[in-house]
Amino acid sequence: MPYRQGSNPIVIYRCEKSYLSVKNQTALPALRNRKSFQERYNKNVIQDRITNTTIQSNHYLYTERTTMYVMADLSRRDEPTTIESTDSETLLCTVTYDKVRKLLTISPDFTLGDEQHYNVTNDYGVRFNYRIEHISEERTPLELQEHLEDVRREVQQQLSYKETELYKELQLPPANLSALVISLDIVSARNFSYDGLFVTYFIDLPQHWSTNQKERLVGRTQKSLLDNKTAHFSYCTDICLYYPSNEVQSLSNNASSRWPRLLFSVASLDSWTRYRMEGYAALPIPMTPDRYKFTIPTWRAKGSIIDTLRRFFVGGSYELEDITFCGIPISHEDRVLDKSNLKIVPISTDTLINNVENVLEQFQAAKERMIRIRTINS
Repeated sequence: MPYRQGSNPIVIYRCEKSYLSVKNQTALPALRNRKSFQERYNKNVIQDRITNTTIQSNHYLYTERTTMYVMADLSRRDEPTTIESTDSETLLCTVTYDKVRKLLTISPDFTLGDEQHYNVTNDYGVRFNYRIEHISEERTPLELQEHLEDVRREVQQQLSYKETELYKELQLPPANLSALVISLDIVSARNFSYDGLFVTYFIDLPQHWSTNQKERLVGRTQKSLLDNKTAHFSYCTDICLYYPSNEVQSLSNNASSRWPRLLFSVASLDSWTRYRMEGYAALPIPMTPDRYKFTIPTWRAKGSIIDTLRRFFVGGSYELEDITFCGIPISHEDRVLDKSNLKIVPISTDTLINNVENVLEQFQAAKERMIRIRTINS
């Protein structure tokens, strides 16, 4: 405990824990400088009144730091130590170590010269002057050079480690194989009649094509509700396809049948678990590398009137047994592919469902009018 004897303070250390250190063990959370709940979860994004306090709170920096408080006991020797006493633990300086940046800071700063000093005053009006000096031995030029080399070596290792982590998936294609990288982004679906839409895609690989990511040849988006007749997906995926380099010349001769295709099927599943196939589409993958944006029209197989009514009321519809039939199947070798027996319905010309919906709306309106008249008469 430091106390004043004459003009010079004497410092005596004790081993028992102080009241402040005991409270700090339970008061400090694992994450230092944590904000309050209202400040951390502010639902109002736009603030009308901006003050310095809000600016500082919005630019709050969370860092894990280790802090040491250098304190002194400025109470009188004959005075018993109590919890209410502020002289028993007077803060002189704070030493903080940032583990992430490896930065050691001290506040207040070191004093320079014999005339500069800091002062504190206890409850009895006694003023104490103290200085903070840096008494570590300075490094020799050789030690500084070795330290700089160690730091440079450590930074180089960190950079090489980051490059390894960043580019570890970028691998060269196997020998004698050409690589085709496809980045697919299914953005949205528009002008469909029913809610709860999802898109299933399938990459149709012709002969000689291969990939080591077979699980990515087929995928499905999440189910999305309609918003202004538009279902938003923003579903992203990528896949790498390989083709023998010695067969590249034959691609230019018959590119349509030897180039991969994207096959799509759009379906809906509403809250009553009524499943409906909404449409099919096929898209040849472009042969030249670039960024493309496509709007693909869809169609679906058409059944009888009973099938259409069942599709509307209980769900269910005609589906293709082989999704490749929405384009040209790979197994087809003839010059002509006959699809005259397949009756299709473009999505934009399906008027029967709209007529049924209008009839139901009129029936519901008439029913409400009848109930209203009965209520008035009674």
